[in-house]
Amino acid sequence: MNLTPHRPSSPSSPPAARPRVSGPTSRLTREHRIERLTRLQMTLAEAHADAEQRERERVAQLLHDQVGGLIVRLRLAFGEWRHGLPEPVAADPGLAQVTALLGELSRSVRTLTFALAPPDWHGDLQAALEALAAELALTGPLAVEVDGSAMAQPGIAEIPAVQRTVACRVVRELCLNVQKHACATRVEIVPKVEAGWLSVRVRDDGRGFPAGPLEVDARGLGLGGARAQLQALGGALVLRSEPGRGTCATLLIPLDPDAIPRECA
Repeated sequence: MNLTPHRPSSPSSPPAARPRVSGPTSRLTREHRIERLTRLQMTLAEAHADAEQRERERVAQLLHDQVGGLIVRLRLAFGEWRHGLPEPVAADPGLAQVTALLGELSRSVRTLTFALAPPDWHGDLQAALEALAAELALTGPLAVEVDGSAMAQPGIAEIPAVQRTVACRVVRELCLNVQKHACATRVEIVPKVEAGWLSVRVRDDGRGFPAGPLEVDARGLGLGGARAQLQALGGALVLRSEPGRGTCATLLIPLDPDAIPRECA
């Protein structure tokens, strides 16, 4: 009996390798993959922004209904208790201060509720920016103007909800930074749609940035979160400034995945 193990014979020639695709066909295949990845990135970013907005609305509803409701009940109970006190006691300055603090707390909750989920941001972009300007006018002497003439041109489609919300959130952050740091008296907001992109320019007449890299100054002003929100949608924030001549910030958001440059995909 032959106990020698059987060894399969080696093939006479190696299997043929898969031919590599090159030339125009290879380039088209790469571009097709990049396009699919870009669309997937946009879809995931929009889903993330939409989920974040729903969570903001949920927290805003809790603030309004539960915290706001408790404050109202506390103010009513305190008012009734104070009303039943003897006149000399009821006129105590400490009780008046408590009343003032309760009113301030109520206003703070309303402000937080609006900041989390502004109801006027559910309309078109022009109305949302005008509501934002009106809100900012109540918090300080800064004059905020919205020039929506470019958005009134024929053929301008409505801005999708996710892009509109992110744009308003970033513009609000930019304007709050102007209020806190720029020593400005006026801000102009100019939205525009061109070549598949939404751009919103925020220009102020403040003191501008000192000499130095704008990227460093932007981080110092706490604009990292604004940049991150824009980048999640394939967008960007561009800053231009000169000392004594104000600052111009332009946010860019693609409305069409085909508009995103390949290097940004």
